[in-house]
Amino acid sequence: MNNGFSTLGKVLSVLISVACIIFLVYMNLNDRVREQQAAEEVAAVNEDTRETEKEIAQAEAEEKAAALEEKRESDSFYQKLKDGFDVKILVVGDTIANGYGASSADATWFNLVKKSIEEQYNVGVTMDNVSILDSGAYASYARVKMEEDEDYDLTLICTGANDSEETLPVYYEALLRAIRDTFTRCSAISIQEYMESENNAKNMTIQSLSNAYNALSVDMYSQMVIDPTPYIQDGGYLNDAGHQLYADSLM
Repeated sequence: MNNGFSTLGKVLSVLISVACIIFLVYMNLNDRVREQQAAEEVAAVNEDTRETEKEIAQAEAEEKAAALEEKRESDSFYQKLKDGFDVKILVVGDTIANGYGASSADATWFNLVKKSIEEQYNVGVTMDNVSILDSGAYASYARVKMEEDEDYDLTLICTGANDSEETLPVYYEALLRAIRDTFTRCSAISIQEYMESENNAKNMTIQSLSNAYNALSVDMYSQMVIDPTPYIQDGGYLNDAGHQLYADSLM
C-alpha cells in the first residue's frame, strides 16, 4: 500500500508540475499577446499622430506658401527688393535707353543696373528693353500699350530728347498714365537726360509730371551739364563712363 501511495504521490507531483509549467507557459504567451497588442496599439497611435502632424505641417506649409504668394503679388518694387523677391523691369525710351554708345551689352546702363540689383539685393532680375532708336515719348507710350499682357514691377523711362517743348508734356503724361493703367503695381523712374542747356525746360517738364504721377526722377542733366566731356563721345552719345554714371545714379 505504501508503494501504491508513493507512486500515486509521484504521479500527482508530476501532474502538478506539468500543470504549473503549462500555466506558466500560458501566462507567458498571454503576456506576449498582450504586449504585442499593446505595441500594435501604440504603433497605431504613433502612426495616427505622425499622419496628423504631417497633415498639420502640410497645411501650415500651404498656408505659408499662399501668404508668401499673396505678399509677392501685393508688394511694390521696392518692398520686393526688401523681401528678397525676384523683380521684373521694363525699359522704354530712345537711343540712350537702347544702350547706344556702350562698348558691349554688359556696359549699357540698364544691364549695369540689373547686375547691381542682383548683387546688392540677392534677387533675380528680368529686364525687358523695348526702347526705339531716335524715338520720342509717344513711341514709348505706344510700346507700353503693346505690353498690356505683361506685368512689371518697375519701368525705367529714358526719353524726351527727341520731343519738342510743346509736344513733350502731352506725350510724357500719356506715357506715365499708360504705365499706371497698364501694369498692376508698377513703380516708375524717369531719367532727365543730358541735353543742351536751352532744353532744360523739357527736363523740368519731366520732373514735374513725374512728381504728379508719384514717379521718381533722376536728374542726369544737372550732373552732366557743367562738364559732360568725360561721359560722352562723338555725336553726343554716352560712352562707357556715361553709362556707368547713369547706372550709379539710378542705383
